[in-house]
Amino acid sequence: MAEPEDATPEQLGRARSKIRAAGLNEDDAAAFLNALAAFREASDGIDAQIVEISNRSPIALPTSPDGLRIEELHRQRKTLVADIVSLLGARLSVAGMDKLYRHLQREKRGMKLIPMNLPSGN
Repeated sequence: MAEPEDATPEQLGRARSKIRAAGLNEDDAAAFLNALAAFREASDGIDAQIVEISNRSPIALPTSPDGLRIEELHRQRKTLVADIVSLLGARLSVAGMDKLYRHLQREKRGMKLIPMNLPSGN
């Protein structure tokens, strides 16, 4: 959903139409999209490091240097998510946060989690 900082009018329109379903006003939608862009920028660096390590060590043991680094990167991602949620709480109106929360709950009902690391033999 996040568009680049130098997004074209078409990209901005696409992002706004995706968040329109939440019912946010213009100020809340802009604040949400700005926070999302900040998240995307920060998470891209974390993701790139994880991909680099995974390419180098596809099956890194948790106690190996690569495994420990991946664990640290996952902690950084969790912290980033918490920071962005706090940012949203500070930048969106109370009504906007409520609408966003309700929208996310509706969207989550249609999602399924798929385990990534299944034990062998399953």
